[in-house]
Amino acid sequence: MIRLLLIVLLLLPGLALSAQQRLVLGVSAWMDTGNIHEDFQPLADYLGQSLGDVQVELQVLDEAAMNQAVANHQLDMVFTNPSHYILLRSKSALTGALATVVRLVDGEPTSALGGVILVRSDDQHLLRLQDLRGRRIAHAGSGFLGGYQAQLWEARRQGVDLRRDASLLARGDHLQAVRALLA
Repeated sequence: MIRLLLIVLLLLPGLALSAQQRLVLGVSAWMDTGNIHEDFQPLADYLGQSLGDVQVELQVLDEAAMNQAVANHQLDMVFTNPSHYILLRSKSALTGALATVVRLVDGEPTSALGGVILVRSDDQHLLRLQDLRGRRIAHAGSGFLGGYQAQLWEARRQGVDLRRDASLLARGDHLQAVRALLA
């Protein structure tokens, strides 16, 4: 996060911002929007303070609203997941990525990304990916790389096409998928 912030701060002065200008930071609502707003408001405040007379307005948007806002040129900066970025880039005139998060593993940068498949502890029949056949599976949504696409890809590598072999239930975000599992 620090690297991301530093890169954004290094690039923002090049925007030639005038006094009292407003920048809109759109953040993808990948989970409960209240939590995301609380998490990202300090970043918006810090950017605004660093830019002087520039007000940075934070908007937490679901995927459809983010797509519409980008299409209507209503956002100046976007913070989203890799899959959604590729989709936005293919359908709109985004100028490019300013920064990306670099994760460290044992102190070394990695480009690896993965996801998890959560299973209720009281279900002892799900031990392998092949055991997902015929099951109902809640997921965040098809636009999430680490919350859907990585799992589909890995299951397919193991001979299981979850789109065909299971009942997939999109829930809109990660928190709702976990709630569906618990229910």
